[in-house]
Amino acid sequence: AVPGRAAPVVSAPTLAGDMLTIGGPSADGRAQLLLFIAPGCAASRSAVRDALALTNRTQLRLLFLGEGRAEDYADMLRQHRIRDTDIILNAQVGADFRIGTRPSAALIDASGRLLARGTIDGRAQLEALLAHGEADAAAGQDADPKIVALAS
Repeated sequence: AVPGRAAPVVSAPTLAGDMLTIGGPSADGRAQLLLFIAPGCAASRSAVRDALALTNRTQLRLLFLGEGRAEDYADMLRQHRIRDTDIILNAQVGADFRIGTRPSAALIDASGRLLARGTIDGRAQLEALLAHGEADAAAGQDADPKIVALAS
């Protein structure tokens, strides 16, 4: 998963049981912000709160990804009112996007290009990531990618 190139295309079930495809051209024309989180992690809880506050859900599909048991995520889902259709628990997705540390994020444009990925250490990084995505969309898909440097 290299920023500026096509994102990996992965299909995995949501907690609701629906198959969801991440990467590739977006069926609804929205970009995707993937937030890789871990249950019981204060930094992940903070990143979830920040992502929910910062994203324009009409232009961006916010998806949460983790690994492990659904029960481990129940409190976080309930507290932040995250729908079952917006979370995938599948370790392979994180591996395909080369995600290690959580919380991490990956931004994919509507055409399926990975704009940026990396560890999220705070709200400022999410703001920079989203601003980059908006600027890239305004410039058009033919623009040269300007990759946002997130924490490694």
